[in-house]
Amino acid sequence: MTTTTTKTRNADKTIAEFAERTLEDLDAKIATVRTLLQGLGMNEDEIQTKMETLCGVAARPASSPPPPAVADETLLTPKELCEKLKINRATLWRMQPPFIGVGRRKRFLWSEVMRSLGRMEAEVAHA
Repeated sequence: MTTTTTKTRNADKTIAEFAERTLEDLDAKIATVRTLLQGLGMNEDEIQTKMETLCGVAARPASSPPPPAVADETLLTPKELCEKLKINRATLWRMQPPFIGVGRRKRFLWSEVMRSLGRMEAEVAHA
């Protein structure tokens, strides 16, 4: 096994461990917010609305698992997303699509970006 291959595998393992810890931390924070909102007397629909407002995207109910497509979906870099949408970077940042923070970098799930664009279109249509 070459040194480069070993370093790549170690980097992949480190990234996977970091992502898992980050998701666990996020789930714990979401659970805490849900508990606080329940303590304020909010029902599940009100909590869902508040979570969507806080997160900027539809939050999944506490009891439901993540959609299976997300686990298999590739994270896109800003450049890759711009290429898929055929826009420049300035337009991307003005759109403010939902992203996942990986360290100090932003990565995008295509399905979340498309869902966000659908909401934007609906808002414009209703205006």
